[in-house]
Amino acid sequence: MMEGTLKSRDGKLYVLYTSDEYSEPYRQYLWWRVLEIRGTGYGERPEAGDIATSEGSGGWRTRNPSTHRSTGSVSTGAGSTTPETVERVSIHPPAVGGKELRWRDGRWEKLLAKGWVPAGEGKSKEASQDVAPRKTKRQLDADIDDALAGSGSTPRLSRRTKWNLYDKAGRLVGDVSAYSAEEALRLAGGPGVASARLPRQGGR
Repeated sequence: MMEGTLKSRDGKLYVLYTSDEYSEPYRQYLWWRVLEIRGTGYGERPEAGDIATSEGSGGWRTRNPSTHRSTGSVSTGAGSTTPETVERVSIHPPAVGGKELRWRDGRWEKLLAKGWVPAGEGKSKEASQDVAPRKTKRQLDADIDDALAGSGSTPRLSRRTKWNLYDKAGRLVGDVSAYSAEEALRLAGGPGVASARLPRQGGR
């Protein structure tokens, strides 16, 4: 069963699948561009950081890595769709104090008196990615409350409305503190304006 992770890269959402080669010490990072997103119908939607499990034919079921609750599904195209990007990086050998090493069946092994045993791996280059730090819902709620407080009015916002104030990478959309409460609500709820820059107070 193929299992990857949703990642935000260059402002786009991808499924990242990692695979170690069997015959040589290399790791492959396969990036499939997400073409379609489907929520659960209960306010949950796939987002960067979710675990993605392949269903075949380009479909992936997604779930929250902490709660393991379903967040919906994504599609990366037909099953024959190739990854948009494939990165191949070397897996460095671990420090084993002069013991003999070998790469076998996708892992480093070291030779001890009892035979070959797993040896771990050295520090290797990670896949290049543009991913914002993942925050908890409580941290996001606090960030939005603080930002809205700077506008001089702090309306009571539902959790769904607060989440709509964030883009897919988990960053505040624009400078929320520069908007009035009414503008912030319009930014959160208006379809197609999630990344729009609304006029600043006093700047009309």
